[in-house]
Amino acid sequence: TTAEELKREQALAEQAAKATSDLSLEKKTALAQTALKFREAKHCLTEARQAEQVGIREVNKFAKDIEILALAMNRFEPLKNGTLEPTHAIQEAEHLMNLIEGRLELDATLCAALSNALITPILERSSFTMMVVHQFEDSLRAQIEDLQKQYKTKESSKAALATAVLTAEQVLEIAVGQQMEAAMAFTAENDAHDAKTKLVNDKKKALRDTKPLIRKCASSLAELQVELDNFHQGPLEAFEKLQCRTKETLENTATAAPEGEEAELAQDAEIEASKPATSA
Repeated sequence: TTAEELKREQALAEQAAKATSDLSLEKKTALAQTALKFREAKHCLTEARQAEQVGIREVNKFAKDIEILALAMNRFEPLKNGTLEPTHAIQEAEHLMNLIEGRLELDATLCAALSNALITPILERSSFTMMVVHQFEDSLRAQIEDLQKQYKTKESSKAALATAVLTAEQVLEIAVGQQMEAAMAFTAENDAHDAKTKLVNDKKKALRDTKPLIRKCASSLAELQVELDNFHQGPLEAFEKLQCRTKETLENTATAAPEGEEAELAQDAEIEASKPATSA
């Protein structure tokens, strides 16, 4: 029947929808995995760029500190030699202290005695003052050399940091491509699943819409069966009885016809016999 066919079609559609649902779930899982890889690659790229920026800032800072301390060394030479006028010496000593601030660490004793030692004329310097000046010079030279070494180390690492950024960018680009492919695959399978689900719903609706019609047809068929039963019990039965009576009448008529002919022949014979005989 139509209902059974619709049920079979609905069952087939549900099987197809289940298959596409499973495949869509697989594609969704793959999409989630590619999204995780994308986030990891993006995080790695962010860290690589941050490390590169930190390295660049450190290199720039070392270069700037080296430049400023080299300038401080230039200002220190005339102060060390004690060839400046007192007023000029005070100004140069002040500039020097400003240059080394935050760039050269000195112990407390040396730091406290340095300004006076620098502005003291060379002929007036004591052994302590001379010691302070020489210790400062050694500390300044050592700091410049240490900064130059660190600068070279950081400068050489810039290439490695740049390579790390480039690699991270390439990894991210691959992850983006994989995520796009996974997204397209999931979208396609999800659309297919939606289409199969719609087909299932359509079959269910068709089956629901058919059931009232089937019930109506069954009801009409039952009514026709009742009318047919009534017809068998009423007019058809009377018609059959009429047919029986008609058949009996015809049979009686067929039987009576030969008997009537014999009686008529006998009567004709009697009339002939009663007539007078004629001579030749």
